[in-house]
Amino acid sequence: MSDSDTAKVKEAALEVVLPTWKKTCNSVDKNCTNTWNETVGKVTGMTIN
Repeated sequence: MSDSDTAKVKEAALEVVLPTWKKTCNSVDKNCTNTWNETVGKVTGMTIN
């Protein structure tokens, strides 16, 4: 995958996927955003705001 493609995927994840995930996951577990940011977010460099 090119650097440009990687940037597009990251942008889509940050602008669309993660905000949707935040709403869904936090409705089940109020600490979901924090858990994501401390685990997957650290590994991927993508945090949920």
